[in-house]
Amino acid sequence: MRLAVALVGMLVAASLAVGSPRGGAPRPVLVRMQGHVGEAREGDRKLEVLTLRRGDTTAPFTVTEIWVLSGDVLGTELLSDVAPYTPSLSVSGPQPVMKRLAEARPEDAIELTGYLRRGQRLFMLSAVEPVKKP
Repeated sequence: MRLAVALVGMLVAASLAVGSPRGGAPRPVLVRMQGHVGEAREGDRKLEVLTLRRGDTTAPFTVTEIWVLSGDVLGTELLSDVAPYTPSLSVSGPQPVMKRLAEARPEDAIELTGYLRRGQRLFMLSAVEPVKKP
């Protein structure tokens, strides 16, 4: 009888651990997205157009490349997780970083780097930089 109770307890604990090594919500994923503010333009290599929310403001962001810098998920999988929602992501970060995002123009190719909390769709920016030309 004790063995059966112990086995059931182990099965319950294992089922709760699905989705994260420690159980509970998945860990934030370090992501770099390249693209531009605004809708996709003709000739863009568009992976997805996301809606970013900054405070009370929302803006489209066309993603042309995505890299997962740390985490065990594909970038395209992250995009498909958040794309159906409006806004797709809520964005936060240090004031200088948020200012660079707010001042980005549609013709500016930029890279957004930060931690993405998948289940909550929070993107905590650590950098907004212009894309370096090869």
